[in-house]
Amino acid sequence: MIILFQLFFPGWAFHHPIQGFGFILFLTLAVFLSYSLYFLIVCCAFWFGEVRVLILAFNLSSRVFAGSIIPLEFFPNYMLQFIQNTPLPYLVNIPVNIALGKIPAEQWDWLFLKGCIWTLITVVTGHLLYERGIKKYEGFGG
Repeated sequence: MIILFQLFFPGWAFHHPIQGFGFILFLTLAVFLSYSLYFLIVCCAFWFGEVRVLILAFNLSSRVFAGSIIPLEFFPNYMLQFIQNTPLPYLVNIPVNIALGKIPAEQWDWLFLKGCIWTLITVVTGHLLYERGIKKYEGFGG
């Protein structure tokens, strides 16, 4: 994909091969983080009968606050500071900015560590919710 992108849109992204590596690394982190965030929401089904509304609300808000619809740079500083302290920028904004060269390689280690911490927090929280929910779960019907 990265090679095809370079062939069809030369000079737009991946100005250096290390950016391709960073993009793949942070994209992998984004996949794990996204899965664990959705798992947290789905675990709420143990307490709520229907979680589709929660998933829809998360989908809409994460599209906006992850940088999919509106680049995060367009938000006011007070909102941007709040968004930067959530796991949402790791889903879209950070991988894209690495591909575009807007984030220097010297900052990747700190960003990757913060992303791993967010992933660990969501995985552990999801595991705890699942364990508590499975003890409460009662199935009926046939």
